[in-house]
Amino acid sequence: YDANAQNTLLRIRSELNQCSYNQNMKDYLANMIIQAMNFPKRSQQQPRHFIRNMGVDKIIMVWYPMNVPFMGKSFSVPLQIFFMKNIPYEPPQIFLEVVQGSAPNTKNPDVDANTRRIMTNSLRNWNQYSIIENAMNEIFASFSANFPIYKVNPNSKPANQYSGYGNNNSSGD
Repeated sequence: YDANAQNTLLRIRSELNQCSYNQNMKDYLANMIIQAMNFPKRSQQQPRHFIRNMGVDKIIMVWYPMNVPFMGKSFSVPLQIFFMKNIPYEPPQIFLEVVQGSAPNTKNPDVDANTRRIMTNSLRNWNQYSIIENAMNEIFASFSANFPIYKVNPNSKPANQYSGYGNNNSSGD
């Protein structure tokens, strides 16, 4: 690790002590969080992690900006990765983050358009030996094949980094 990575790992380990995870899983979870944050297909923006209250439990959530090709350009598609209390026995919950004026593409079979939850094969078939990198690779492949977001109204003002989406909805909505 370089000094930044080492500092991030130490901060994550410290924050995990504030969370509701099984004590025996904290090193495993710290490494999984680092894997998710260091996935190679990210945009110029840096992933960030946060402690989130989920009812009575505190968990770690990673905000990850995945760099996805679309119509000859690359776009940052933000993901929210929730490492639930029972990790590694249950998969992380991964959601697509959309901005105002955009919506999930209903043609992408791996994204629930209502909840924005992403469910690839590796997440559906998750077990205690699964690794986050497999899920991230599947998400990248899925998003590259069926871009996950489309602009709802082509006349709406561009919203932050998503200004180039274009309409990926063939029904013309």
